[in-house]
Amino acid sequence: MSIDFNIMREPGFYNRIQETREKDLQSVLEWINVDECPVCKSKDVTEIKFKKKIPYAVCCSCEALYAKEIPSILNHAEYNIGNINDLDYDEKKREYKQERFVEERINLIKQHSNKPLSNCRLLDFGCGTGVFLEKAKDFFETVVGVEDSKYLREYINDKFKIDTYQFLPDEKFDVITLFDVLEHLKDPYDILCTCKKLLNDKGVIFIYTPNWRSLEFDILKEKNTQYFPSEHLWFASLVTLYQLAHKLDMNIVYDASCGLDCYDVLAYIRDIKGYDINEYINFNDVEKIQDMINELGKGNHLRIMLRK
Repeated sequence: MSIDFNIMREPGFYNRIQETREKDLQSVLEWINVDECPVCKSKDVTEIKFKKKIPYAVCCSCEALYAKEIPSILNHAEYNIGNINDLDYDEKKREYKQERFVEERINLIKQHSNKPLSNCRLLDFGCGTGVFLEKAKDFFETVVGVEDSKYLREYINDKFKIDTYQFLPDEKFDVITLFDVLEHLKDPYDILCTCKKLLNDKGVIFIYTPNWRSLEFDILKEKNTQYFPSEHLWFASLVTLYQLAHKLDMNIVYDASCGLDCYDVLAYIRDIKGYDINEYINFNDVEKIQDMINELGKGNHLRIMLRK
């Protein structure tokens, strides 16, 4: 797993994470209590985490980690522009993300697709700034986006000429992707049920979502890069995703843990603690350690592909 630390975790990255988190927390007008798991609706919990800020509960039934308080307005775009900072990334970072991550995702889909990608219709649900769609349109017969933010929908429609909607369109697709989306959803199972209905026979749903049973969560706790109670309503473990697959009656054709745990911890040490990481760290060793973390299922993101 080769990662360019200074591109993906540029100096000041962690300061920006902290500032954005605090700004988002302060922008929430009203918080409402949550007394059941958003994934399985169980009310039984084993423990409470992140007690210093917004607490999260661990579900006894499906092992989801969910916020006990969420914003009364779930659409973050209603009280903030939403993801506008992503548009300020320099072109070098966008190109790097496409080469390093988007091509990898496309290749994984290709490996598990039941027909050539050039004959596949793809829907990217929660497409953000269109980093994935911009590249994917060169491989798939059709690509379509769904994005809650009107600002981002207009950006993708205008810049890349890709149809992008606020709600799931009533059309059929061969591939539906949800990259860093599930954790934003109040009712993830209902959304996945709708996605399944939109799939053609043998179609796949491909999910990336944070893994709360990761090394980064263990070390940084509520200081981890995914702790955004104003947006991330819950987190999965692999157990959670397997239970979702079972409820959906879909076959798991691929799963993995893959993260940037070491890089996020190093960015925290550099930006918050003030150490010159580049002077002391051999990033070839960091890469090997991260690979081992991923193999142990402790990477800070989970990937799972489900076939209808």
